Amino acid sequence: MCLKYRFSCLLFFVLISLSTSTSAQGEVDRLLGAIRNGHNIVIQNYGITESDVNLLIRQFENEFSRFNREQRYISYFYLQRIALGFDSNAPQSQLLDLIVRVGLKDADSGNRNAAIKLLYAFPLDCYTTTIKNSIASYVVSKEEPFTDFARLAGWAKITQVEVSLLELLRLGELTNKESWEVHLALARIGNEESLQYCMQMIRNAGMNDLVVHSLVPEIIYLNQREGFDYLLMKILDDDKFCSSPNPEIELNINCAYRLMESVAPVIVDFPLEVDASGDLLVADYEEALNEVRVWIHEHYQTYQIRE
Repeated sequence: MCLKYRFSCLLFFVLISLSTSTSAQGEVDRLLGAIRNGHNIVIQNYGITESDVNLLIRQFENEFSRFNREQRYISYFYLQRIALGFDSNAPQSQLLDLIVRVGLKDADSGNRNAAIKLLYAFPLDCYTTTIKNSIASYVVSKEEPFTDFARLAGWAKITQVEVSLLELLRLGELTNKESWEVHLALARIGNEESLQYCMQMIRNAGMNDLVVHSLVPEIIYLNQREGFDYLLMKILDDDKFCSSPNPEIELNINCAYRLMESVAPVIVDFPLEVDASGDLLVADYEEALNEVRVWIHEHYQTYQIRE
């Protein structure tokens, strides 16, 4: 009786396991079919869980060689969406590794660029040593797009590329744009000389619409205290060198409003928040500016930066 009961339980769990495996296979096949046929995809409608990641990876690896350029591009995007829907780092890292192995070697340059951009959404904890080594190899061998690989390596704080990037700067064979990107990557990694180079260039540019749109995002990328100190000090300035966001109004405004939008998502416990589009969630901008200035005076020495 006891043996019969145990056999029944074992059979039950085997059947459940087979049923779950079949269900996962069906969901992955359905997703691949939608990609092949160019259907609109709502990734939440596919019941792919963390336990299905190994199956998902095997199936996509088999299909990538058959997919055309557009299908591969869509695949990278939805693999990222699936990964970011998971709660734990391990399955996220597995899908990140797949995009690095396949997407960053895609035969189409546009797809490589797109795959690189998708990687910025992954938490830094997902970047395993293997993943970092792969990205570092693209940088050291100057694979195209070189500056995008260098910037990604800097963002992920892959210290293995530091010596190689410093050597490229020493040789003097990079274009001005390439040199700037390399200095940014090195500065984010923590190279003090490159950080001072970048900050000097930024300070020399002053503050205006062009700087807000082009250089302020670079300061955010650096993720260094010196850069954020600079932005907070600029929020305290009363100079009006930026233009109104309303193109019908020719009026110079304080750049502080734009700067608050830039730093709000990345400074811990900043008094203002932004919406999904990056706009400040405030009713009165002048009142919000005063609130932020008081906060800066109180927290300038102790504020913290998010990774």
